[in-house]
Amino acid sequence: MSRRNLKRAVMLVLKESLTLGEGSEIDTTQGGRPHPRAGRLFVGVHGGSWTARVHNVECLDEEFEVLLTVSIRGTNIPTDRWGGQLLDAEDGLDFISRQIILVLHEQWDVINRANTLTENSAQYYIESSVSPFAEPLRFSGCSEPVDRDSSWWEGSNRTGTSKMEGVSNTLRFNGGRRLQVMSLAEKN
Repeated sequence: MSRRNLKRAVMLVLKESLTLGEGSEIDTTQGGRPHPRAGRLFVGVHGGSWTARVHNVECLDEEFEVLLTVSIRGTNIPTDRWGGQLLDAEDGLDFISRQIILVLHEQWDVINRANTLTENSAQYYIESSVSPFAEPLRFSGCSEPVDRDSSWWEGSNRTGTSKMEGVSNTLRFNGGRRLQVMSLAEKN
């Protein structure tokens, strides 16, 4: 539940903070893949690794990673112009990725929202004096841009069978630290 709430919090804060323009969408997805109906720009919020931090008998101490895959279509742009128009433009992949980093890196708004979502979905949370998420997400890196064919937007698993339609990259944010009292851990 908390992992889902952290991803939802990231999605909601991005929707409130970014103005991406018509045909743009931000949503939680499996693997960051755009919905088949996605327009020119899609930001897919998805889960990354989930690890234990410190051995503690009293408390479950976990760290969550959140991944954001930014996908931009270039259907009407020749592939030899993608560098300037899909990657480097003011509404391109690099610019949008930078905006996302500025909104999410070390920002307590996301963690506070995740805690509120967890609070609202779990009555037992009130019994604990420990806030589930105790540290904000930190930007930890970005993948190289990947060329994507139409199957990326169609939601199919076939690759290499259709023309190139756009590019994507994946931003990594880790450090979403969560503490949970062991007596309550099984309930969440």
